[in-house]
Amino acid sequence: MREIISLNSKWRFIKGDDSSSHLNDYDDSSWDMVNLPHSIDITPINSSGGRNYQGICRYRKHFNLEKKMKGKKVFLEFEGAMQVLEVWVNNEKLATHYCGYTPAVYDISSLVNYNAENIISVILDNSDRSDVPPGKKQQDLDFSYDGGIYRQVRLHRVNPLYITNAVLENKVAGGGLFVSFDSVSKDKAQLRIQTHIRNEYNESKTFTLSQKLLDKEDHCVSETYNAYELNSSEDAHYVQSQVVVKPNLWHPHSPYMYKLRTEIMIDGELSDLIETPLGIRDFEFTNDRGFLINNEHLKISGANYHQTFIHVGNAMSSNLLKRDARKLREAGMIHIRSHYPFSEDFIDECDRLGITLTISNPGWQFYEEGIFKERSYQNLKDIVRWLRNHPSIIIWEPILNESVMPEDYQLRVNEIVHEELPYGPCYTGSDQGLGDISYRKFDPYMLGPKSENFDPEAYKIIEKQVDKPRWIREYGDYPDNFVDQSCAWRVPRGWGEDIMLKQVRRMIWNKNPWMTNYTYLYNDAKLCGFAMWPGIEHNRGYHINPCWGGFLDLQRIPKYSFYFFKSQREPDDYLNLVDSGPMVYIANSWSEVSPDDITIFSNCDKIRLYHNDRFIEEREPDKIKIKHPPFTFKNNFYFGRERSEIRAEGIIDGKVVASDKRYSPGVPVKLHLEGDYMGLNLQADGSDLLFVRCIVHDDKNSITPLTLDNHDILFSIEGPGKIIGDNIKRPELGQTGILIQSTTQPGNIHVKAELLHPQKYEKIAVKSGSIEITSY
Repeated sequence: MREIISLNSKWRFIKGDDSSSHLNDYDDSSWDMVNLPHSIDITPINSSGGRNYQGICRYRKHFNLEKKMKGKKVFLEFEGAMQVLEVWVNNEKLATHYCGYTPAVYDISSLVNYNAENIISVILDNSDRSDVPPGKKQQDLDFSYDGGIYRQVRLHRVNPLYITNAVLENKVAGGGLFVSFDSVSKDKAQLRIQTHIRNEYNESKTFTLSQKLLDKEDHCVSETYNAYELNSSEDAHYVQSQVVVKPNLWHPHSPYMYKLRTEIMIDGELSDLIETPLGIRDFEFTNDRGFLINNEHLKISGANYHQTFIHVGNAMSSNLLKRDARKLREAGMIHIRSHYPFSEDFIDECDRLGITLTISNPGWQFYEEGIFKERSYQNLKDIVRWLRNHPSIIIWEPILNESVMPEDYQLRVNEIVHEELPYGPCYTGSDQGLGDISYRKFDPYMLGPKSENFDPEAYKIIEKQVDKPRWIREYGDYPDNFVDQSCAWRVPRGWGEDIMLKQVRRMIWNKNPWMTNYTYLYNDAKLCGFAMWPGIEHNRGYHINPCWGGFLDLQRIPKYSFYFFKSQREPDDYLNLVDSGPMVYIANSWSEVSPDDITIFSNCDKIRLYHNDRFIEEREPDKIKIKHPPFTFKNNFYFGRERSEIRAEGIIDGKVVASDKRYSPGVPVKLHLEGDYMGLNLQADGSDLLFVRCIVHDDKNSITPLTLDNHDILFSIEGPGKIIGDNIKRPELGQTGILIQSTTQPGNIHVKAELLHPQKYEKIAVKSGSIEITSY
């Protein structure tokens, strides 16, 4: 039966090159011992402007295989390694992989030993390479080529008659398991299940192939069972069909997931087994009715996202990726896009959370004929074959982001996606209107003067051909000053309350007719969906500062804009794993330097405001044409200088359904620590990561912004864990934190925060804070 073995632990690592380290007899005992995912360097919080390492690094992995497993097929899979990957297994060099964002899969069955130790040797190079997409130099790039084996590495062992890997097989619309839907309705769904099987026994084999669709309770809701014969050294695709009566349909507001169990039986024994998470849905992009899912209209609001974290770059643990997905969904984002395909852990979580996705061919403002173009074609084929069964994916972006590309290239990559996905809904997105969805309104200059057939007058003739459903891939972040990257949306959280409120105003009050914002897009009746740039701050290559846009900062601490977008969800949108339902948030610290007006974000009908339990006013939302406008209470009443409390109650159908309050911040008295779990515990696997937030509290346990922001806080740790990155931080608006990593030893980890320069007067001293984190 199939066995999947994690190879994430105990790799030897060295930064730099050593020309003989790929040989088995090389002595790597002096190299660092690391676990995956792994980053070449631990960078500062702000690693923008080329602070990350670029160049060669090496890894080596020692492992053994049991003698009883001899005769099995053995496959080695790197889910992601940045970015040119060279691999040796027991001194034999494998094919070089030229993409940091797609899996590299190798058949190493003939190379492994069962009587001696096996060694995998890796050389990685994340240097600038114009022949490797995205291709652009990091110094000109809006993100970074962070290095290392930053995703999972696995070993697959199967019997010689087995279900293949679609990426390794490299067959058009084939290989592996391919599930599509011939028809979908509330009454029934017709499944088409294509399975590619290869026989590497020395003889012909008769086998049975069964497909069982299981619901959340593991009850079988449909099943097929067929017998086949396959000759030695042959392979074949087998297509089976199933009908599911009254299916639970996948939808962003009800993301029901089934599980497809594929089994191969030979002589009554289980020979291979794959379980595939599956969501049943149908969707359509239309010119006049927008986006339809399961024949229901849904206007999609989303964000763009770079898969990166402070200190570790791209090397995010599975739990960090899932937490990001949950935070984005909590903010009401039901669509996510980037400039490359995401990791499987992130996509799996999007399937569970009801987040739809655009999956992009790696690219950013760069195109080159020759080997670059050919590699981008192969990247695209690999991406579709790898990810085609995920219900969350609704748009494939085969073009290279914001790049000047010939028309024949744009048409070819669009064709590739449709060749790979001939069954079920398939939509490609394009800036230039040559895909199925256009990111822009028709413009006769869309193709660009560098295209081989640039002729605006001729292009006008085919306007109807490119009059297609529209989707805005990026909005809200247009810099007023490209040199300084200045923009009211690009603001650090530490700049304060007024600036964070201005960030929200940028999204909903349109002062500039050239700038599309949330209000404008929300009211465009024909628009299928839109995604802001970005949802979370990220480091980048071409500027000394991070991209400060987004509603979550680099440490995932919310800005006021996070709560604005959270308020745009419907109050009856309840979802497991994230905070949902009715909400109220007071975007004001209620301090002496806070804005005079009180802004409240809520998805309720009305808000009642109280001061020290005395009713002040009940208001309806502001007159802005969006789903749930903010509530602005003008401060035309006098409260005096004493500390006090304000409280806001959210009203729906005359009932209080949510509330929030603020007490005037006082002198900081203690440091409070809390783990940013998002429902996920720290795993004792040697590479899991957890952000521990430090909040400056006053005597009322309220956050104290500003007053401790120029003081250093020292963090320390005891137990089976370590601090990753800086252990001395300064708060921003009263909050900061550290990133901790587990070891392979489960247990209790004690984290402490204290002032780096302690006060000698006990009466006014800010007390240290501590927390106990348990790794499992």
